[in-house]
Amino acid sequence: MKEPQADMHLNGIDTVFLKAEHSRRLMTVTSLWTFKTRLDSELVYEALEKLCESYPRFARVPRHEGFFKPATWTVPVGWRPQDNIVVHTLNPSKLSLQQYCAEQVVIPFDYTKPLWELHAISGLEDDRCAFFWKAHHSLADGEGFIRALLSTTSLGATLKKIEEQSIVDHRQHNKNTNKPASVIPKHIQDLLPSFVIQAFSFICVVVWHIYCFSLVISHDVYSSFISISPFGMRKDLYYKGLQSHEKEMAWSNDVSIKDIKLVRQAFGGTLNDVMLAVITRCVKHYLEGVIGKRQDDYINLLIPVSLRQPNDWRFCNVVSAAMGFFSMKDISTQQLVNQVRSQMLAIKSSQSPLLMYQYFEHVLGKIPGLSPPISIYNHYCDIPHGVFTNVPGPTVPISFAGGEIQEYRTFPPQSGKGSIGIALISYCGKVSIGAIADKSRWYPGLADHICQHFTDEFNFILEEAKMELSKKPPRKGAETTVIRLYFPFLGHTNLPTKFRANQAYNMSLLLNDIQLPLLVKAAIVDHNTLSWNNLDQLSSLWTVFSKCKSNIRDGFRLENLSWRLWYRQSILQKKETPKTSQDINYSSVNQSRSLRRTRSLPNLSQWQPNVASPLLPLKKAETIKLVPSKQPLSSLLPQQRKKQKFFISTDDTQMQPEDQLLFKKTHTTQPKMNSDTTKPVSLLTEMLNGNGSQKTSSGLRRCQSRYGRLDQFFLNAA
Repeated sequence: MKEPQADMHLNGIDTVFLKAEHSRRLMTVTSLWTFKTRLDSELVYEALEKLCESYPRFARVPRHEGFFKPATWTVPVGWRPQDNIVVHTLNPSKLSLQQYCAEQVVIPFDYTKPLWELHAISGLEDDRCAFFWKAHHSLADGEGFIRALLSTTSLGATLKKIEEQSIVDHRQHNKNTNKPASVIPKHIQDLLPSFVIQAFSFICVVVWHIYCFSLVISHDVYSSFISISPFGMRKDLYYKGLQSHEKEMAWSNDVSIKDIKLVRQAFGGTLNDVMLAVITRCVKHYLEGVIGKRQDDYINLLIPVSLRQPNDWRFCNVVSAAMGFFSMKDISTQQLVNQVRSQMLAIKSSQSPLLMYQYFEHVLGKIPGLSPPISIYNHYCDIPHGVFTNVPGPTVPISFAGGEIQEYRTFPPQSGKGSIGIALISYCGKVSIGAIADKSRWYPGLADHICQHFTDEFNFILEEAKMELSKKPPRKGAETTVIRLYFPFLGHTNLPTKFRANQAYNMSLLLNDIQLPLLVKAAIVDHNTLSWNNLDQLSSLWTVFSKCKSNIRDGFRLENLSWRLWYRQSILQKKETPKTSQDINYSSVNQSRSLRRTRSLPNLSQWQPNVASPLLPLKKAETIKLVPSKQPLSSLLPQQRKKQKFFISTDDTQMQPEDQLLFKKTHTTQPKMNSDTTKPVSLLTEMLNGNGSQKTSSGLRRCQSRYGRLDQFFLNAA
C-alpha cells in the first residue's frame, strides 16, 4: 500500500506529539501480544517487511523541519527491519514481564532509525513467548496502529472486507439516526392520527436537541475555565517536583462482553460508559483506601475523539481529544452511569474537538514554528488525572507468524505528571484494561491497584445489575407467550394474534428475552411445547410459579392455573373406561379395598360413649360425652367391633338400615348461626350424608354405602 504524497509530511497532530514530548513524558504507544509457543524467526522477518512495505512510515524517520516547513518522512540509509528487533529472555512470571515492559517504555527512541521497536521475549511460563510493540505516537493514532498491525496477522486478508462493511454500516447508521426515534408505544400509535404522531415526534426531537445543547454548553464552558484558570489544577494524583522517570505497567483480567450487556440492560449506557464507571470506582477506592484521602470530587480524564471517516484508513493521526469529568462522590451505580453518559454525550456532541483539530492542522501543519513552548504543553498535560482510550480488537482469535495470539494488551501514553494512562481493549469476546503510571512514593502501586480491582468492581456492579433485573417485570406479552407455549391445549382464547400461528419462532431467543427461571426453560420439549400429560413436568412448573410468583406479572394467577392443570391431569390419568352402577362388582371391590383413616379425622377407635349401651336412644336434653376406652379394640367382641365408629366388616353379613344412628346429638341452647355465615361442609361429610339426601342432621353417620360409591363419586366429580 503506497501512501499519497501528502502523507509524506507530518500533519498538525503529528507535530503536536513530537513537540509535547520530553524525556520524562514520552509519547509512546505500546502493545503486548503473548503466544503459546515460540515463533519462527523467518516468518517474523517476512511479516515485518510486509508491514514496512504497506505502511512506509514504519521505514522512515522525521527530518528537515523548519519554521515554515513541516518535517518530512525520510528513508534512513542502510536500515533494515531486523535493526529494530530486540530479543530478551525473562524469568517465568507475570511480574517480571510487567517490569521489563515498564523499563523499556521509558527509553527514548533513536531518531536515526524509524520510531518503533519490537521486543521478542521468551522464557515465560509453559515455554510461552511474547511480543512487545513500542511505537511513537507521531506515526499514527490508535486506529491506525491497529489497522497496520492487524495487516500482518491472519486477519489481513479480510481487512478489505471490513473496510467495505464499515462503510455500509456507517451509511445504515446515518440512515437510521436521521429518523427520529418513536417514543410512542405501537398500540397507542394505532389509535392516534398520523399528524398527532408526527407533531409529538417533532416535539421530542426539539427537546432532545435542546437537552444536548445545554449539556455541550455547560461542558465546554467548564472545560475552558479549567484550562485557563490557575485554580483548575487537580489535587489528587499530583505531586511536587520533577516527574518520575520510572514507570509501572499492569493489566487486568478479562471481563466477558456478555456480562457487560447485562449491566447495560440494568443501568443503560454504552460499553464505554460502563467501563468508565468501573474505572472511576477503582480510582476512588485507591484514593480512599490506599492513600486514605480524596481531595477531588471528580476525576478528569482526557478522552481521545476519532475524527476518521469510515473509509479513512490512512496511517496517520486523525484524532482530537476532550476532557470528561466523572464523579467520585458517594452516589449509587445508576446515578454514576447516568452521569458518565451525560459527559460522554456532551463530548460526542461537542464541536470543540473538531475545532482543535482544524486549528492544529491548518496552523502547526503549515507553520510548525508557531508551536507553543514546552511549558504550555506541560501545563495543559498536567490538568487531567489521566487518559482513557478504547481500542476495538478482533472478535476472533488471530495469528501472527504462524502462532495464535492468546492475549492482546495495549497501553496509551501518559498525559502528564502523576497521571495514569488506561487503554480498554476487546479481544475474542472479552475486555481488559492496561494501565501505565509514574512510580512514585506519593502514589505507590497505582496502576497495579486499578488493574487488580477492575474485575472486583465490575463483579460488584454485575451482581447489582442482576438484582435490578430481577426486580423489573418482564416485557409485555411475555407471560401470554409462556402460557401459550406451555399449555397449548388451552386453545387460542384471549391470546394476541402474533402468538397464534407462529410455530417457527426462534425458541432460544425467546427464552433468553423472557426473564424466567432455568427450570421453566429446561421443561421445554421439542423446542415449542410442554408435555402436558407429564405430571412431573406440570408439578415442576407449578413449583416454579409458586416460588417466583412475586417476581412475575400475574404470578399468582399462573400459580393457580398450573396447579389446576396438574390436578386435572392427575384425575384424567386415574380415570378409566366409564362404568355404570350395574357394571361395578361391589363384592370384588370390597375385597380389594379398605377404608383408611386420614390425618384430617380424629382417631375414635379408643373412644366410646359414656352410656350403658351404644344403641340406647337418648333423650333430647342429653348430650354425648366421649371418654377414652380402657379396653382395646382388638379385645372387643365381634358384635361390639361392628358397632365401633368407622369399622366396616369384610364379612358377607347384612348391613344395618341406612337410617340407624351410631350417635345422635340433640339440639342444645346454643345460639343459631347466621344464614350468611354457612358452615363449610367437608367432602367426607357430604359422602356420609349421601348424594341427594334430604336429611340435614349434623351428626356423623355410618358409612353404610358400598365401597364402589367412592369410585362413583370421584367419577361424577371429575
